[in-house]
Amino acid sequence: MFERVVSNLGRLIGTIPALYRRPKDDTKYNPQIDGLRCLAVASVLLWHGGLRMVRHGDWIDPTGRNTGSLYRFLPHGEIGVVLFFMISGLIIAKPFLSQPDRRIILGKFYYRRIHRIYPPYIIALVLFSIPVFLDFVHANHAWVISPTESFLASLFYVHGIVWNASSMFIPPLWSLEVEVQFYLLFPLMMWIYRAMGPSRIAATMAAMVLYVAALGYVHSVFPFDGRFRYGVLAHLPYFVMGIVVADLVQTYGHAMRTSPRRFDLVFAVGIVLFLLVGLAFTRVNAEARQAVPYSGLEAAAIVACALVMLGAMYGGRCRRIFANSWICLTGTMCYSIYLVHVPLMEAIERLVLRHLPLASVVPWWAVDAMILFPSVWVAGLAYYILVERPFMNRETRPAPVVPAGGAPVEGAPALRVSGPTA
Repeated sequence: MFERVVSNLGRLIGTIPALYRRPKDDTKYNPQIDGLRCLAVASVLLWHGGLRMVRHGDWIDPTGRNTGSLYRFLPHGEIGVVLFFMISGLIIAKPFLSQPDRRIILGKFYYRRIHRIYPPYIIALVLFSIPVFLDFVHANHAWVISPTESFLASLFYVHGIVWNASSMFIPPLWSLEVEVQFYLLFPLMMWIYRAMGPSRIAATMAAMVLYVAALGYVHSVFPFDGRFRYGVLAHLPYFVMGIVVADLVQTYGHAMRTSPRRFDLVFAVGIVLFLLVGLAFTRVNAEARQAVPYSGLEAAAIVACALVMLGAMYGGRCRRIFANSWICLTGTMCYSIYLVHVPLMEAIERLVLRHLPLASVVPWWAVDAMILFPSVWVAGLAYYILVERPFMNRETRPAPVVPAGGAPVEGAPALRVSGPTA
């Protein structure tokens, strides 16, 4: 009887990836992209979970001798955010590079972005602000603004720009603010990129080298300012490189598919560099003060993520790994995981783990890992099913084609770009 129950439960769990995979829309699904999202969110989870494990260990060992040794081996979550930004550039640009002489319908483009990301965002923001407003959770004493001011700024994606800090309720929301700023710039960026002609990849790469060098100079000369740190200008090269990768896929994808072993090697080199850059970010807290180290780390992060992306999409073994149904499901629901993971980790640490009768640091780390990460994954799945998934783009009819020289549909303004209307 017990064996039958276990067997039935196993079969039920095994159906989850198929039941809740990414809903179909009018674009071709590439499972490796969701696999890359899984890698990105796993990097962020490892970082934020590891920080809480370090702090948890400090409660036991105030000297920090043991916890400090763990911290040095945590790749900074910034490298996962870099990968997220590059994936965004790739995904949004790819349809508009696949077919020439079509237009972005601005109203439809922004409606789809808002419909996709804003409802889950605002629901999470409201849920996790309630304990602060009810004073169940006290705001950090270092804050110089009120919860109401933080909530309103977070509501409109301007917290970093207005208050020079991340959100009081869900700190990782700063990266979503950067993402939204990229959406605002994307139509103009796509128009400029298309206007550069056949040499656009080489010209863009050269411009990025100069831009990254300029970022290092600005960062070394002027004091750290969150308005720069939490703005799109500091992260623009990542999105641009995502667009370049999309162009490489569109232009050379057929040729790259013929060398799967070579791209497995590309991925291996990329993932090693990915981890090394993450560790380097940890040593400087993702903000090297001197110009050369800052620009060097920025460039290394771009190269690492580009190699990882190409290897995952065109490597033989890598393609199979990144297309695994559970990995793809985790990548599909990465937005939900990203929204809920920090408040949930904080709650588990303070309400549960801190009170467990363990007196040694190493068992604390083990218990933290076994409780924190599965709990976040399950909570992310629940939020994805109940909140995020209903707002994801469902299967639709292909978007209408606007012929070259034709008037845009629905009376909306349009920009001539490559790709289907969106």
